[in-house]
Amino acid sequence: MEKKTKPHHCGASKKSNTFVVQLYLLLLLLITLNISTTSQAFNYTDALSKSLLYFESQRSGRLPYNQRVTWRDHSGLTDGLEQGVDLVGGYYDAGDHVKFGLPMAFTVTMLSWSVIEFRQQIAAAGELEHAMEAIKWGTDYFIKAHTSPNVLWAEVGDGDTDHYCWQRPEDMTTSRQAYKIDETHPGSDLAGEAAAAMAAAALVFKKTNPHYAHLLLHHAQQLFEFGDKYRDKYDGSLGVVKSYYASVSGFKDELLWAALWLYKATDNEKYLKYVISKAHSFGGIGWAITEFSWDVKYAGLQLVASKLLIEEKHKQHSHILELYRSKAEHYICSCLNKNNDTKNVERTPAGLLYIRQWNNMQYVSTAAFLLTVYSDFLKSSNQKLSCHGGMVGHEEVLDFAKSQIDYILGSNPMNMSYLVGYGPKYPQRVHHRGASVESYRENKGFIGCTQGYDNWYGREEPNPMFWLGLWLEGLIVKIILWTKGTIICRLRPVLISRDGEKEGASDGAVVDFRGNPVDKSKTGGWLAAGLILGIELAERICVMGISMNLVTYLVGNLHIPSAKSATIVTNFMGTLNLLGLLGGFLADARLGRYLTVALSATITGLGIILLTLATSIPSMRPPPCDDYRKQHHECIEANGKQLALLYAALYTTALGGGGVKSNVSGFGSDQFDARDPREEKSMIFFFNRFYFGISIGSLFAVIVLVYVQDNVGRGLGYGISAGAMIIALVVLLSGTPFYRFHKPQGSPLTVIWRVIFLAWKKRAYPYPAHPSLLNQYQEAKIPHTQRLKCLDKAAILDEYASAEGNGSNPWIVSTVNQVEEVKLVFKLMPVWSTCILFWTVYSQMTTFTIEQATFMNRKIGSFVIPAGSFSAFLFITILLFTSLNEKLFVPLARKLTNTAQGITSLQRIGIGLVLSIAAMIAAAIVEKQRREFAVHQNTKIRAFWLVLQYFLVGAGEAFVYVGQLEFFIREAPDRMKSMSTGLFLSTISMGFYVSTLLVTVVDKVTKKSWLRSNLNKGRVDYFYLLLAVLGALNFLMFLAFATRHQYKGQQHGSPNDSFKKEHKSSNDITVEEMAEMIRIEAKEGP
Repeated sequence: MEKKTKPHHCGASKKSNTFVVQLYLLLLLLITLNISTTSQAFNYTDALSKSLLYFESQRSGRLPYNQRVTWRDHSGLTDGLEQGVDLVGGYYDAGDHVKFGLPMAFTVTMLSWSVIEFRQQIAAAGELEHAMEAIKWGTDYFIKAHTSPNVLWAEVGDGDTDHYCWQRPEDMTTSRQAYKIDETHPGSDLAGEAAAAMAAAALVFKKTNPHYAHLLLHHAQQLFEFGDKYRDKYDGSLGVVKSYYASVSGFKDELLWAALWLYKATDNEKYLKYVISKAHSFGGIGWAITEFSWDVKYAGLQLVASKLLIEEKHKQHSHILELYRSKAEHYICSCLNKNNDTKNVERTPAGLLYIRQWNNMQYVSTAAFLLTVYSDFLKSSNQKLSCHGGMVGHEEVLDFAKSQIDYILGSNPMNMSYLVGYGPKYPQRVHHRGASVESYRENKGFIGCTQGYDNWYGREEPNPMFWLGLWLEGLIVKIILWTKGTIICRLRPVLISRDGEKEGASDGAVVDFRGNPVDKSKTGGWLAAGLILGIELAERICVMGISMNLVTYLVGNLHIPSAKSATIVTNFMGTLNLLGLLGGFLADARLGRYLTVALSATITGLGIILLTLATSIPSMRPPPCDDYRKQHHECIEANGKQLALLYAALYTTALGGGGVKSNVSGFGSDQFDARDPREEKSMIFFFNRFYFGISIGSLFAVIVLVYVQDNVGRGLGYGISAGAMIIALVVLLSGTPFYRFHKPQGSPLTVIWRVIFLAWKKRAYPYPAHPSLLNQYQEAKIPHTQRLKCLDKAAILDEYASAEGNGSNPWIVSTVNQVEEVKLVFKLMPVWSTCILFWTVYSQMTTFTIEQATFMNRKIGSFVIPAGSFSAFLFITILLFTSLNEKLFVPLARKLTNTAQGITSLQRIGIGLVLSIAAMIAAAIVEKQRREFAVHQNTKIRAFWLVLQYFLVGAGEAFVYVGQLEFFIREAPDRMKSMSTGLFLSTISMGFYVSTLLVTVVDKVTKKSWLRSNLNKGRVDYFYLLLAVLGALNFLMFLAFATRHQYKGQQHGSPNDSFKKEHKSSNDITVEEMAEMIRIEAKEGP
């Protein structure tokens, strides 16, 4: 889903193949022109014409005079300028504005192959000129991008930056950074595909433009030599492409693919010898892959090589070519369901090939193209296809290919064409920046990123620019839903079930209070979310009302020493945040968010009532202490019986507050369907109001309640807090019929514990000979890594685990994916540990800084500001800097760094840590001055000097808070996102506990000379300086960890890390298996 603040672009996420998919439909339409039209249900010629328009809508650069898509205009005219090269032109990818080299090159290759195979049919349809223009637009760009024999510019633009922006290409303000492959940063897969594209295009232009064809061959030959000499995967050299077009299959298929096309274009035997001699070592005759795509070329390579058999001059190579053919026929038979049971491609009940869980249609369309090309081969050579299920004629092959095309054009369970503009029913709200915003030709006024989101991204009306040629399928880019008879395209990928073609089906885990599937018209939305907000407001009032003024009660009323009072406060806050993990665990594992919030709010209310009693009953306090006794340290400290009720009240509140804190925001967001654009907007607004509620509750507590506690009475102050929580709880319960409830899905903490437990239990087991022997190695979504190898033992399949039924029991054996998820969590621990000390500094704002204020002049006229109320400056600063960060600092940083985030999450944390050091230095200076004036001049300085340290800590929190949340959310494993808040809360908890430990140690080491109840006789300034020194050392550790950390999608790591794991199709070998076997240089194929 794509959000305004941090969008996730559906068309260009980890497998952004929308652009390539358009090509596939074109190819499908081209091949169907070769089918008899006597009983056609679809007008394939019309579909072909509209499909070719898509390429014109994707053009970058200066558009030609004969541009037919008139709502587009010139764009990207400075591409390459910063690098001193001309990279203007080419095609934008999907619905965004990045130019990715590998899929674009494959696009050109396949367009050229389609013209080579079906030139006469395309010409008969009157589209040959347009098809050749589409090819030349791509090859012209690659000629520019190939600036020297061993240099090819691989990408223009930045995917991450682009996904933070929604605007027309003509207004483009996102990064146009260009990236290249060369001798020191090789990319054999990209060089090979570009060579194949130019060689195939040379065949297209050989007769009509021989000079241009010769130029293309010159570049193709140089690129092939470059790729073959400097061998490596391009995503290993260019980390920026890993999140979008990672090269899973390696580069050997592209080198064979390029050599074969060069042979066809030049008739030079050296290229054929390359294909023959490396057929085995490069996997050409070893891999039987039931997939053909921009990444994996083996099936196409094997089919093209098979067609050489019918030529007499290739007789000497017939043995190897027959092996190529056997693999090609394995692919064709698997599509036709003619192999044995374990080697066929699955299908949906309606007959659509089901090759992969995500982006399935691209594989369907390439399969249909190869099926048709092979059908023609069988027909022309008067042969039949030999499968395990028997002999198959060319007609059966062609009929099945046609069924896949017809599915796309409307013969599907939805009776809808996935080609925009074709047929009576088709998508009208397409996820495409250029098409979804009004035409630049009609309105040349600048439309910025934010304006595009606000005014155009979420519009319910059809796209203003009617965009023929794009085709969609729910399993590629969007969910297609029916709403009041109008088709809309949702901005979220969806899985297609093997059991049916339901797209956008409701999630069965979302129910109403009776356990029935939710009725969106009667549940959720702002009514439900508004009722939930009251709980968070009350929780802030309760917790802040206690923490920001408790130390004055402990020192002033219970006569507890300053150091011990500080530890009571920090232990309370540490426990509250730590119990947030327990609340999250209970909600995820058993109770659900609603029940957890309701029970936690009840417990919180009970705790505040106990606190009201503890501070109201005179017998729960020691006798008052006059000034004389205070000066002579003769005040009677509260005894154990008096403190017992206080502790019971505080930790009951902590137990409830932790459960509320960790679940209330999630329960609020549960009331919105993030897949519905209207509700998605409401959810964003909800989070804005949620943060506003936190701020208002905190300010009310430190300004109003603190004043009541100090000047009217603690009982009344805490009683107001208890009343607020009781009212909020009643409101929450009254809304029960209107809520949407998400069933518990299990806690990530359970997975972590299980992996650690099983790894310890199997610690004596030897490691398997190869990681592939670990449980569900091939099915893992996360690649296996060598780090923390001891955890791999949790996935060892021993005799008991291998027994029938035990392999799926998570308490007997873990999966590789679960182990790798736990490894990723452990990988976050170094950064996690260095965030703790910031919250130790923050805790001083609730303890010693409050005590400082009691020894300073707090008067404004005759009004005395309560010491705890100075905390208001902390929250005001947090609000101020949170706003400035997004409106001033981040936009400025984006311009300076040319990145989408402006500053990374780790940079935010680093800034916050530096500000915390500055805060402690400022606090030490202020305390030194305060003490000197008090001791030597018997004068109290103004308490407003404390604003500086509040300001620095508040500014630091604005950076650290957002940075930590963003870091843990982005870097945590996808299935463990729910524990990101828990990781964040645990740093706060540990920060308060570290403060307790530090105060205890300092008090003991200094023999209670630094942290005295009478600050004038202590040296709190030394304590602040100690924190500053510790903060500086911690910052150096943070820098060491941060510079070594690689964000998800940027890891290079071991060779294993580079192979992206995807859904395992039911073939005898998958792309992932092939990649692993390539890595270890296996010599035998399947």
